[in-house]
Amino acid sequence: MKLDVGGTLLFFDVEGTLLERGETDWRNRPTVVLLHPGPGVDHSVYKDLIGPTLAEVAQVVYIDQRGDGRSDRSNASRWNLETWAGDLHELLGALEIEHPILLGSSTGALVALHYTWRHPEHASKLVLISAVARYVHARSIAVFDRLGGPAAGEVAAAYFADPNETTLAQYLQVCLPLYSREGFDPDVVARMRMNPEVTAHWDNSANNPQNPDPTKTVKWGNQSWDEMLSVPMGVVIERD
Repeated sequence: MKLDVGGTLLFFDVEGTLLERGETDWRNRPTVVLLHPGPGVDHSVYKDLIGPTLAEVAQVVYIDQRGDGRSDRSNASRWNLETWAGDLHELLGALEIEHPILLGSSTGALVALHYTWRHPEHASKLVLISAVARYVHARSIAVFDRLGGPAAGEVAAAYFADPNETTLAQYLQVCLPLYSREGFDPDVVARMRMNPEVTAHWDNSANNPQNPDPTKTVKWGNQSWDEMLSVPMGVVIERD
């Protein structure tokens, strides 16, 4: 399904019902909105991994962010947290979804945070997976070098120095498998709709406000994470 948000068609899908039968009446189940990692990938990784399990206890809403998956590409000037968070607000309003649980992974976690900064009373809970306060490419390169050897570090360094479709393809081939000790199911990856242009745009420091001076902590407005969040929040991290 697609919905027009500010002239851009955004794809969404729903799994599980909102209402369930109680003893004497129908009652609402929670709504979990899944914000995919990336940018440059789609929601389908959630359908392969956690969506169906969550749908046993909640209504699950999958969204492809602007520029990703089955949503319209829009243009590169709109591939940023401000726009993605604004799109999320418009989409949830149009669907009449109130006080959802926002679950975001990687960039999806940053969208959830930016949305909550803009609309602190809207989300009931946040679940943040692999969120970051800032990107420091030198640290990432050092980890790839340690986990995958000098060749992996060199591939990561080449990509971060010049993000483009060629260096991204090499990065995905060499570095992506190092994201998890268990590896990635190739069938899951094959089913994903990718837009390398969005990924390269995001990883270009000139375009990405999350790649600032590495000595400074990212803030939303004048607030840091702990200052701005009043909703229950769970943060999930994975050791390298």
